[in-house]
Amino acid sequence: KRGNDLNFGYKKANRLVNLPTKKETAANQETLKSYLNFYQNAQEKLKPLAEKIAYTGGTRGPIVVMVSNYGQAQFVMNFHCSAKARGLDTSRVLLFATDQDTYDFATSMGITTFYDDRIFASVPQGAAIDYDDVNYGKIMMSKVYCVHLINSLGYDLLFQDADLVWYKDPLEYFKNRTDGFDMYFQHDGDHHPGNFKPLAANTGFYYVRYNKRTEYFFDVFVRMGDLVLNHKSHQAAFTIVANEHMALRSLRIKVLAEDQLLFMSGYHLFNARHMVKKVVQGKYTPYLYHANWLAGNNKKPTLASMLNWFVNDTCYESIPSPNNESTPEFKLWCCLTEPLVTDGALLS
Repeated sequence: KRGNDLNFGYKKANRLVNLPTKKETAANQETLKSYLNFYQNAQEKLKPLAEKIAYTGGTRGPIVVMVSNYGQAQFVMNFHCSAKARGLDTSRVLLFATDQDTYDFATSMGITTFYDDRIFASVPQGAAIDYDDVNYGKIMMSKVYCVHLINSLGYDLLFQDADLVWYKDPLEYFKNRTDGFDMYFQHDGDHHPGNFKPLAANTGFYYVRYNKRTEYFFDVFVRMGDLVLNHKSHQAAFTIVANEHMALRSLRIKVLAEDQLLFMSGYHLFNARHMVKKVVQGKYTPYLYHANWLAGNNKKPTLASMLNWFVNDTCYESIPSPNNESTPEFKLWCCLTEPLVTDGALLS
């Protein structure tokens, strides 16, 4: 049986990697067919919006790419509110909404948002039933589709998950990097060494310079949804394809291990807690904190414990369930000017 027979595997970082099963390939073909059928139309629809953001301030620059379904709405809102409270410019942020409810709430918050129902309408608003169903592939591949679309238009970009907050504008860091790498990744810590060797690259925060190497990489990776399904991980599949392109296509990738304390994450909550406390106490300022390494129900409490939750809970609770007839217009009262303080705050 393809995928389970070790004879069909291949070596990657001293371990065997199985090929996708026929079921996984069939599921990916359905998802990919939907994307490719409307790709050019979506690209034309996106082009003027991307150009407007890229030329913010009159100078061409990178686009900050985010993607969310309705299940992640509270984190999109918190990113927006936290940046506003800290006086950070988010005019280069472009959110890809995968459903109408997300588009409605995000635009009412003043977040520049793109939605194409022909590509994203079938992406579920909640969790998938299982790792190898079509819905799971669509959720994971929506992260790839939005990056592919912006990269194919010729722009540099910063992709980030919704479950993070900025302390400083990270675009300033990448603007000053002149070492010739094609992509830069947040360091993901020393875990799952078999899955993520040799990079330990966090695919929830990475910077991409547009060139022919990155364009070809995403043209290839956008077709690899069955590999995502097989490994039950967008990150693991990304690493496999990136390894091949570094070896065969001269792709240059830099993981920011030496600057990991500038780009903090859940890894540091468990492995450098003293530095996390310094951030909370105002004694150290990284560019951001990314609430990865955490179960979904622990993300908000952790962000709140670090004084990084800036959403009025009454506003959040007013978000209707998916498929309600209408979505309320969120006003400025959704955003707090000071962070929510909880009993578990890491102040001591």
